[in-house]
Amino acid sequence: MEEKLQDIINEADKDFHRSETKVTNLRNKIDFCIQHNFKEEVRITRIELDAIEMIVYRQGQTIKDLKELLNAWNS
Repeated sequence: MEEKLQDIINEADKDFHRSETKVTNLRNKIDFCIQHNFKEEVRITRIELDAIEMIVYRQGQTIKDLKELLNAWNS
């Protein structure tokens, strides 16, 4: 059971890091578009960012909770 939970955490952690990278890329794109006065691209990218930012945050919190649960179980 512990091993299966650890596998789930490891896979979720990989997904989380990919999602964090996506958020960072969107923020960088917004900065670039602001610098070059691409107003419509800024608007569209902000919508994309708003759509995933809270999901990524909650994903990270869930992984953190699972790790704490696993550590408590191992103690």
